[in-house]
Amino acid sequence: MTKIIKSWEDLCALTRKAAEEGGWIFRGQSHGKTLRPKIGRASSRKGRFDDKEQPFCAKLERQMFERFKDASRPFLNIEPTNDLEWLVIGQHHGLPTRLLDWTESLFVAAFFACEYGVADNRQPCIYAARNINILPPDDDCRQRPFDLTSTVAFRPAHISPNVAPQMSVFTLHHEPDVDYSSEQLIKLDFEPKTLPFQIKQYLNQCGVNRASLFPGIDGLAAHIGWSYKRGVL
Repeated sequence: MTKIIKSWEDLCALTRKAAEEGGWIFRGQSHGKTLRPKIGRASSRKGRFDDKEQPFCAKLERQMFERFKDASRPFLNIEPTNDLEWLVIGQHHGLPTRLLDWTESLFVAAFFACEYGVADNRQPCIYAARNINILPPDDDCRQRPFDLTSTVAFRPAHISPNVAPQMSVFTLHHEPDVDYSSEQLIKLDFEPKTLPFQIKQYLNQCGVNRASLFPGIDGLAAHIGWSYKRGVL
């Protein structure tokens, strides 16, 4: 199902509805592509000597994951205690994984959807899913996240300073090369094309911006740079 957000007021009305009903999670995307973890996307693997796309390979996924675990330890303040936490850390730092980022805040999702406006013919959107069972990961999920037989949703441990301000939820996909689908899934598109720029300004007034969602000097610098660009210093 697809719905259209035509104004800031539409977004606020949906936020109120989500708060009253509960049980919603949201994912903002700067493009309208389908829901698929990065590791399973067609662009994640290409030929060594050409640009030909290669299919998902579970064996290479594990090799990459183990290499990341071995090589990243000197850069971590807190070492993960299980493979699920290692996946979260990898996802946070840009490693292709079988995780998808979601949030329990529609405003946070709207920020990520609208962050780049419609540059490069982007089509910002928000995916909203209801009645998703967000469960504490069991031991199998923590220790053997690659061996699950169904997709699960969970709140990650706070091993990154971004988790709390982003109200993070992850889905862990047992088939990462298959688009995520649900009967309760709704796609929210923005019209007109200028609307994402307006919404980002309003979100900033609500305290939702790069500096608040990415605590640290990188997020702060990005937010101040945007403020300078848009004349809101």
